[in-house]
Amino acid sequence: MGGGSSASQLLLVVWVAAAATVWIAVERKEQAQRLEQALLSARQTSLRILNHHRHDWMNELQVLYGYIRLQKPDKTVQCVERIRDRMMMESRIAKLNEPGLVLYLQSFRTVSKALQLEVLLEEEVNWMALGSDAAALGVRLTELLEAFRLGIKPGAGDAPRIQLELSQYEGIVEVSLELDGELQDAPALERRCQEVLADSRFRIVRLTPEMDCIVLQAELAAG
Repeated sequence: MGGGSSASQLLLVVWVAAAATVWIAVERKEQAQRLEQALLSARQTSLRILNHHRHDWMNELQVLYGYIRLQKPDKTVQCVERIRDRMMMESRIAKLNEPGLVLYLQSFRTVSKALQLEVLLEEEVNWMALGSDAAALGVRLTELLEAFRLGIKPGAGDAPRIQLELSQYEGIVEVSLELDGELQDAPALERRCQEVLADSRFRIVRLTPEMDCIVLQAELAAG
């Protein structure tokens, strides 16, 4: 009896070990597949951004070349200044230093046809100065922008615009969103925004009932 019991226990241990080995192998394979899929998605997004930027810059250069050929110095200067301002703004966005937020803002025009985004940064803002919550707060901001993008009322004519202004002063980062467009359901959008901001370090400074303006503040990390 004792020998049979020992053999059964040994068999059970071997079976459990084998099952665990198979489970770990399957789990690792699934993780590798998820990682590969995420990397593929990131590469595709980066490629779309690069292609879109290349197309935009080619258009700008063609316009500039046209003004030069037509010998229109005033228009040429205006075009050069517009290109310079855009380059400065893209540089400031990149210097936010939070990869997920930077990628989202730079790629917005490639994924959004219903809503145009204008980003204003009067001075350089170091988003990472928000500390360990910087990435999480960046996600909250992108979720807010997505809520507006999905909540906009589709229509003919020029696409609605949302202006995002970021500023940093007196130990805080301030986020301002101003919408120029019509919403499908303002109360539903307000509920969604409240959900996004719940339990975050963002403090709501202003939130209009029409949902055409939101102002948020978050304190910089100590030290």
